[in-house]
Amino acid sequence: MAKHELGNLVWRITGDDSGLKKSIGGADKQVSSFGSKVKKIGGLIAGAFAVRSVIRFGKEALIAASRAEETANKFGVVFSSIQKDAQEAAQNLQENFGMSSEASQRLLADTGDLLSGFS
Repeated sequence: MAKHELGNLVWRITGDDSGLKKSIGGADKQVSSFGSKVKKIGGLIAGAFAVRSVIRFGKEALIAASRAEETANKFGVVFSSIQKDAQEAAQNLQENFGMSSEASQRLLADTGDLLSGFS
Protein backbone atom coordinates (compact mmCIF):
# COMPACT_ATOMS: atom_id res chain seq x y z
CA MET A 1 0.00 0.00 0.00
CA ALA A 2 1.34 3.38 -0.92
CA LYS A 3 1.81 6.05 1.65
CA HIS A 4 0.95 9.59 0.75
CA GLU A 5 1.79 12.53 2.91
CA LEU A 6 0.31 15.89 2.24
CA GLY A 7 2.38 17.77 4.80
CA ASN A 8 2.03 19.05 8.31
CA LEU A 9 -0.73 21.24 9.41
CA VAL A 10 0.18 23.69 12.15
CA TRP A 11 -2.56 25.59 13.83
CA ARG A 12 -1.83 28.30 16.30
CA ILE A 13 -4.39 30.05 18.43
CA THR A 14 -3.41 33.29 20.02
CA GLY A 15 -5.45 35.26 22.45
CA ASP A 16 -5.76 36.59 25.93
CA ASP A 17 -5.16 33.75 28.42
CA SER A 18 -5.19 35.91 31.56
CA GLY A 19 -8.69 34.71 32.52
CA LEU A 20 -7.59 31.08 32.27
CA LYS A 21 -4.48 31.78 34.34
CA LYS A 22 -6.59 33.61 36.94
CA SER A 23 -9.07 30.70 37.14
CA ILE A 24 -6.31 28.13 37.49
CA GLY A 25 -4.62 30.24 40.18
CA GLY A 26 -7.90 30.64 42.06
CA ALA A 27 -8.60 26.92 41.90
CA ASP A 28 -5.08 26.19 43.15
CA LYS A 29 -5.63 28.51 46.14
CA GLN A 30 -8.97 26.89 46.95
CA VAL A 31 -7.49 23.40 46.82
CA SER A 32 -4.59 24.51 49.03
CA SER A 33 -6.99 26.14 51.50
CA PHE A 34 -9.16 23.01 51.57
CA GLY A 35 -6.08 20.87 52.21
CA SER A 36 -5.10 23.07 55.16
CA LYS A 37 -8.60 22.82 56.64
CA VAL A 38 -8.65 19.04 56.26
CA LYS A 39 -5.25 18.84 57.91
CA LYS A 40 -6.49 20.93 60.87
CA ILE A 41 -9.61 18.79 61.21
CA GLY A 42 -7.48 15.65 61.08
CA GLY A 43 -5.30 17.02 63.87
CA LEU A 44 -8.37 17.78 66.00
CA ILE A 45 -9.75 14.28 65.44
CA ALA A 46 -6.41 12.68 66.32
CA GLY A 47 -6.24 14.83 69.45
CA ALA A 48 -9.73 13.78 70.47
CA PHE A 49 -8.82 10.11 70.08
CA ALA A 50 -5.64 10.63 72.12
CA VAL A 51 -7.56 12.33 74.93
CA ARG A 52 -10.17 9.58 74.86
CA SER A 53 -7.44 6.92 75.09
CA VAL A 54 -5.80 8.67 78.05
CA ILE A 55 -9.14 8.92 79.86
CA ARG A 56 -9.91 5.25 79.18
CA PHE A 57 -6.46 4.24 80.44
CA GLY A 58 -6.97 6.33 83.59
CA LYS A 59 -10.33 4.70 84.28
CA GLU A 60 -8.92 1.21 83.76
CA ALA A 61 -5.93 1.95 85.99
CA LEU A 62 -8.24 3.24 88.72
CA ILE A 63 -10.42 0.12 88.47
CA ALA A 64 -7.35 -2.15 88.61
CA ALA A 65 -5.97 -0.31 91.65
CA SER A 66 -9.33 -0.50 93.40
CA ARG A 67 -9.60 -4.21 92.67
CA ALA A 68 -6.07 -4.87 93.93
CA GLU A 69 -6.80 -2.98 97.17
CA GLU A 70 -10.05 -4.88 97.65
CA THR A 71 -8.26 -8.19 97.08
CA ALA A 72 -5.50 -7.30 99.57
CA ASN A 73 -8.11 -6.36 102.20
CA LYS A 74 -10.08 -9.56 101.64
CA PHE A 75 -6.86 -11.62 101.76
CA GLY A 76 -5.94 -9.98 105.06
CA VAL A 77 -9.36 -10.65 106.59
CA VAL A 78 -9.70 -14.27 105.40
CA PHE A 79 -6.19 -15.22 106.53
CA SER A 80 -5.84 -12.92 109.55
CA SER A 81 -4.84 -15.78 111.84
CA ILE A 82 -2.34 -17.39 109.44
CA GLN A 83 -0.97 -14.34 107.60
CA LYS A 84 2.62 -15.68 107.22
CA ASP A 85 1.54 -19.04 105.74
CA ALA A 86 -0.93 -17.32 103.41
CA GLN A 87 1.75 -14.95 102.12
CA GLU A 88 4.06 -17.93 101.47
CA ALA A 89 1.28 -19.71 99.55
CA ALA A 90 0.63 -16.59 97.46
CA GLN A 91 4.35 -16.23 96.76
CA ASN A 92 4.48 -19.90 95.69
CA LEU A 93 1.65 -19.33 93.20
CA GLN A 94 3.43 -16.26 91.82
CA GLU A 95 6.77 -18.00 91.35
CA ASN A 96 5.64 -21.45 90.20
CA PHE A 97 2.48 -20.65 88.25
CA GLY A 98 3.34 -17.21 86.84
CA MET A 99 0.50 -15.46 88.60
CA SER A 100 0.54 -11.82 89.57
CA SER A 101 0.48 -10.84 93.23
CA GLU A 102 -3.12 -9.67 92.93
CA ALA A 103 -4.25 -12.82 91.08
CA SER A 104 -2.62 -15.20 93.58
CA GLN A 105 -4.08 -13.35 96.58
CA ARG A 106 -7.52 -13.20 94.92
CA LEU A 107 -7.45 -16.96 94.21
CA LEU A 108 -6.48 -17.81 97.77
CA ALA A 109 -8.86 -15.27 99.35
CA ASP A 110 -11.83 -16.44 97.27
CA THR A 111 -11.05 -20.09 98.02
CA GLY A 112 -10.49 -19.44 101.73
CA ASP A 113 -13.67 -17.36 101.94
CA LEU A 114 -15.66 -20.14 100.25
CA LEU A 115 -14.20 -22.87 102.46
CA SER A 116 -14.66 -20.90 105.70
CA GLY A 117 -18.41 -21.26 105.21
CA PHE A 118 -18.09 -25.06 105.54
CA SER A 119 -16.59 -24.98 109.03
